[in-house]
Amino acid sequence: MGHSFRTRIEWCERLRKMAVTREEEEGWQAEEAGLLDAFLGIDRTELTTNCHPHRLNRYQLGLRDGRTVMRMSW
Repeated sequence: MGHSFRTRIEWCERLRKMAVTREEEEGWQAEEAGLLDAFLGIDRTELTTNCHPHRLNRYQLGLRDGRTVMRMSW
């Protein structure tokens, strides 16, 4: 896993632990999941459509950013 991925995932983990609300914690967790999925070449957007829109948006943000990091590292 590249430096940018590790740094971003660690950032999400740190902020998830400092979250004040459950929604905030779930948002960071979803963004982290999106980053990991981008690294693994997986897209679980279809599986997350039943969850809260905020969580879906954060997952998509992580996925998009992760894909961008992957493209830039090649």
